[in-house]
Amino acid sequence: MAGSSDHLQKYRWQKGVSGNPRGRPTNISFETSVRNWFVKKNPDSAGELSNQDSVVQALGEKMLKGDIGACRLVFERLWPIPQRQEFDVKVAAHELAQVLEVVTIELSLDDRSKLLDRLRTYIEGQPNDLT
Repeated sequence: MAGSSDHLQKYRWQKGVSGNPRGRPTNISFETSVRNWFVKKNPDSAGELSNQDSVVQALGEKMLKGDIGACRLVFERLWPIPQRQEFDVKVAAHELAQVLEVVTIELSLDDRSKLLDRLRTYIEGQPNDLT
């Protein structure tokens, strides 16, 4: 019986019957799965807590015990630290002179000199398109 597949006949799909009666499973994103899990009731909780409430309660208990990681996690989610943003300011020489006039009114001569030296050092390190 080499080459015969008759012995596999009982494992084949019957004609007209779907091999997947429930259809193709829908692809649910990880985020959706996590959100669905959070709203379910936690079977291990004494009361009627959801999984989300149980997680918050566990984090709170860790924070009260002094767990810095739990504190950081909660505070970073509630009050995120804004990212530092840098930007280039291109100012014409006459505009810079006007700003310096206003800024340096209250400065002593020594402080004015220091400020101008620092600005000069900064400007010399920049491309010469500020004119």
